[in-house]
Amino acid sequence: MRCTSPWARVWLVTIGLMAVSGCATDNQTAPKPETGNQTAPKPETSNSAAPKPENEDQAAARAAVSDSFQVKSGFKPVYQVVTREDMSTPLASRWTVRIALPAHLKREEVEQNLRYAEKEQWDQSRPDALSVFAYRKGSNYEGVVTAGQCDYAPYGDWSRASKEIPMSQYKLVIELEDAYFQR
Repeated sequence: MRCTSPWARVWLVTIGLMAVSGCATDNQTAPKPETGNQTAPKPETSNSAAPKPENEDQAAARAAVSDSFQVKSGFKPVYQVVTREDMSTPLASRWTVRIALPAHLKREEVEQNLRYAEKEQWDQSRPDALSVFAYRKGSNYEGVVTAGQCDYAPYGDWSRASKEIPMSQYKLVIELEDAYFQR
């Protein structure tokens, strides 16, 4: 039998890939959660081994993460989160966060707000790369960064995010916009 339709080829390739990867090809349905005050069952993971426990090096690297943000003790942030967006790819989890800062902060205050926001956001989702963009309050939050930005990523480069890079290679990079301080 010869397959001439492009859609039929796609369907056959998909079925073939599913069969090779061990996915079921019949019309199975997921179990429905029971009614009442119960929570829905957690989705099952297929064809994946249980996560490996961290070794001592990984645990030490994760513990050192908190130190890498260098937020001063007792610091009180003044920013507001404007947006938080998941920019993940199949190779890495990536997040961008936009914050608004009041006008007339000193360089150290802007930097500490960026550090605090980066640490707070990283603690929430622990992505493979995280960028925080800071804007003067009332600016176009989709436009050019007006106060500064902070990246926490492998080698300090958001574009190099990968699940395979050890935490010991993560760096915090902060860039401040001079124009913010000139007004």
